[in-house]
Amino acid sequence: MLTLPEDLVILAVGAKPRGGPNNGKLSWRFPNGIRGAMLVALTLAGRVEVADERIVVRDPAPLGDQFLDEALAGLVASRGAPAGEWMRDTPPRFVSVYFDRLEAAGLLRSETVWLLFIAKRAGYRLVDTAYYENLRAAVRAAVTGTGPAEPALLALGGMVYAGGISDLVFPGRDNESLRAKLAEFAGSVRVPGGHQEPGDTDDPLRWAMDPAIDATAPATHAAVHASVQGAVSAATSASESHHHSGGASSDSSPSHHH
Repeated sequence: MLTLPEDLVILAVGAKPRGGPNNGKLSWRFPNGIRGAMLVALTLAGRVEVADERIVVRDPAPLGDQFLDEALAGLVASRGAPAGEWMRDTPPRFVSVYFDRLEAAGLLRSETVWLLFIAKRAGYRLVDTAYYENLRAAVRAAVTGTGPAEPALLALGGMVYAGGISDLVFPGRDNESLRAKLAEFAGSVRVPGGHQEPGDTDDPLRWAMDPAIDATAPATHAAVHASVQGAVSAATSASESHHHSGGASSDSSPSHHH
């Protein structure tokens, strides 16, 4: 199975062929989506929790994924971090490494993209579009459905919004209501202690888990809520402070090219 950040890359490239981390074809918000997806992945794995806008480590045990384990080790060493600060304090090439990994796995193939006929950057295409189509359909069903849905899919929908690719993944007038749900979801998640009205059916995460099936559902529900809220809030703040990037999607590695 792919990790949440990898799924976000698949959605981005599937929706925008030849898109890449540094070639300007993806939103300048995309790195924020990747960073947020890392945070949500660590939360879903029970390793961290966002409480009072701060990332708190709950379990320091490695997951067996190099990139997530490096992020977790950093949080363990610093005894956590404010969510906004962690979103902005990114390591070099933290977006590019996911494109590299997916290319090495045979899921993406790279090609040269010229910027203004001067600079070369890597662009990517899907080797097989089936995974993209299935994932896109699964996110749609999770966000628009009225039955239990996987928290990871709902969180991925939030990161599609945070990464600025909702218009690419779900384009056109026919998807206006779906994009509105993604925006509503990203804005309606609550930090721990927030009150969930019993009749609040507009929140997709209300259906994420059934306590009758999983006794830990309420705690997991709250943790995912807080994680997505923290990621989206920090991503919005980070995007505003980094808008000078001029529309290019960057991961602190402007010289990365093939």
